[in-house]
Amino acid sequence: MLLSVSELKRTYRRGERIFSAVEDVSFEMSEQDFVCVTGESGSGKSTLLHLLTGLLRPDAGRVLFEGRDIAALSDGERARLRNGRIACVPQGYSLLNNFSVLDNVRLPRLMYGEARGARAETVQKATRLLARMGIARLAAERPQNLSGGEQRRVAIARSLIADPALLVADEPTGDLDPKTAASILEFFAEIHREGTAIVMVTHERERVSFANRHFVMDGGRLREEHRQGLFCRSEIFGG
Repeated sequence: MLLSVSELKRTYRRGERIFSAVEDVSFEMSEQDFVCVTGESGSGKSTLLHLLTGLLRPDAGRVLFEGRDIAALSDGERARLRNGRIACVPQGYSLLNNFSVLDNVRLPRLMYGEARGARAETVQKATRLLARMGIARLAAERPQNLSGGEQRRVAIARSLIADPALLVADEPTGDLDPKTAASILEFFAEIHREGTAIVMVTHERERVSFANRHFVMDGGRLREEHRQGLFCRSEIFGG
């Protein structure tokens, strides 16, 4: 099992009130899964992703990735995991403006040092990823000179530089035009067919068709919508 989540809980305090962002969430996914999580704003989707990638620690429950408890890892180990076996495409724009597009794609390997003699290989791989995203011509540009869609493509290329087992994407198409959004989702479907598992959060329910599993987040709780022709029955996880 690639990812196993059990009785996950995360709360926040709002004044005198305790707010539950993630409440008793449990599910599993394999290497063959493309999971889409939908839900209203404030339903807990982004908090869930931050727990899955170790950016947040749970108040209760645990996340096992390839059998390892992510919360039990050190800060450095979790950072390495996010730059290796787990890849993140965050919401918004996350590129470094003082780096070229090519070096932004190389960044996960640059952060921990490339093996001696590996720079040329990394550059070639980054160039191939940019070509797959249709933006190889922008390799020498700075991110501030790119459109929003082009920046998102660079972020996706960067996420794949270390051949991750799991790609986690937070609203990757939410602020893009329909044509650009469709091309990015088709690319996700392609890399999924090539062996990368995906968890994608979106508020756009029409994006569900690209996934083989659909979860709905509501009030911090997660339920899976089972496909029987159309989504027509639900199973509540953890209550």
